[in-house]
Amino acid sequence: MNGSTYAIKKEEHAFSGSRYGYLQQWMMPFTLLCSDIMALFFSWAIAIVVATLMGKNIALADYLNFLYFIPLFLFAFLLSGLYSRTSTNPVEEIRKLSLITSFSFFFLITGIFIMHRESLFFYSRFTIFLAGLSSLAIIPLLRSFTRHLCAHNAWWGTPVLILGAGKTGQMIARKINETPSLGLKLITILDDDHDKQLDKLYFPASGPISDMRNIAINNRLCKVLICMPGVSTKKVLSIMDECTRYFNHVTVIPDLFGMSSLWVNAKDIGGVLALDIKNSSLSTSAQFVKRTVDVFLVLTGGFLILPLILIVSLLVKLDSPGRIFYGNKRVGKNGKNFLCWKFRSMKQNADELLNSYLAKDPTLQKEWDKTQKLQNDPRITKIGKSLRKWSIDELPQLWNVLKGEMSLVGPRPCFEEQLKMYGNNQHLYTSVKPGITGYWQISGRNSLNFEDRVRLERYYVSNWSIWLDIHILAKTIVVVIKGEGAY
Repeated sequence: MNGSTYAIKKEEHAFSGSRYGYLQQWMMPFTLLCSDIMALFFSWAIAIVVATLMGKNIALADYLNFLYFIPLFLFAFLLSGLYSRTSTNPVEEIRKLSLITSFSFFFLITGIFIMHRESLFFYSRFTIFLAGLSSLAIIPLLRSFTRHLCAHNAWWGTPVLILGAGKTGQMIARKINETPSLGLKLITILDDDHDKQLDKLYFPASGPISDMRNIAINNRLCKVLICMPGVSTKKVLSIMDECTRYFNHVTVIPDLFGMSSLWVNAKDIGGVLALDIKNSSLSTSAQFVKRTVDVFLVLTGGFLILPLILIVSLLVKLDSPGRIFYGNKRVGKNGKNFLCWKFRSMKQNADELLNSYLAKDPTLQKEWDKTQKLQNDPRITKIGKSLRKWSIDELPQLWNVLKGEMSLVGPRPCFEEQLKMYGNNQHLYTSVKPGITGYWQISGRNSLNFEDRVRLERYYVSNWSIWLDIHILAKTIVVVIKGEGAY
């Protein structure tokens, strides 16, 4: 193949070197900027309305002065890279947004009260605090909605060129095409190995690596991903040097799959590149924060959903004979067993019925061996189907969280026989508390096999942070509402 192979796609690609293309490169940052402005307006509006309803004496004209501080928030977001054309990892974005918003409101309040002490009598500290609290939730939610709404537009994101058509390159290309919210628009894949033909796949046609110069000329501000983990270091360095002649943003995908990726920092040791890896899940202080958040959310959230728990208890009792709650032994932190509680969603003697069904039906046995679940489980009661679809059956596990046996977020609680299926990753599972929800639940749930489950839970333990927990909890709400992968 030669340089003309990619030209077929060039005319269709929105990021050309035309005059219109120069404007398009600012569309994504501008859209996110508008989203943040709207979020800050909504936050203040909610705070003022709630404060008014609670009997606070609010003079709307006085609070309009806070609009002058909005550019300061936006400038802080800009300095933190939150208006990049390539989307930030959602966990890292939540961390940056939360810290910047919190500090900005803190300095805003401090500055006002220091410079104008008399303002203490005009402004309600409760209203300002509520505005800050609202913005912590509304800004990331509106950003997520904006990405979902705009990600499929041609002007969203930045054009990307992949060098390397092997398994790694194809995997990255597939991820880019399946996840538009990443903010990457695949132009083409280049590789000097002519045996790696991609025309039969849904990826753009590929050509030799020497075509990168033509692509750089015709695609302004293009990003390059070098996906050649099997190629010698000498050749990769040579390709990197060539890339830097034409592109200002080059990323190398290393042969380090399975390693922690969220909190890895590059270090320089005597001119040698080193990767600094932090395992926060072993930090005592971090675990104290995680436990504090668990207890606070369970106490506040449990009080709010108490009526729902009472209603579900009654429905379970009326639907079929048996106990309301069902507890079975699961493996917890440090390999210690505990009783994991759920609303009963199955008929009595469910374990005996399972063995009987599996013995009679080899197809069911094969499905059970693969996922440890049955999509059409004959043991489930009528009300149990609804409880499982919306994950309401797991609400009693809030008691396990309160007792310290589980966490709100963590690996899926497993049986002793399932722990063996973790293989060499058993120590990762037992190093943390299992959770009501986790990375597995927001990534496909029961539609994934056990191998995928282990891979996702290994990722969670290796990359743990309170920000990852917040991301998972927020995503869980969306997944539960949609009922995705639940049975």
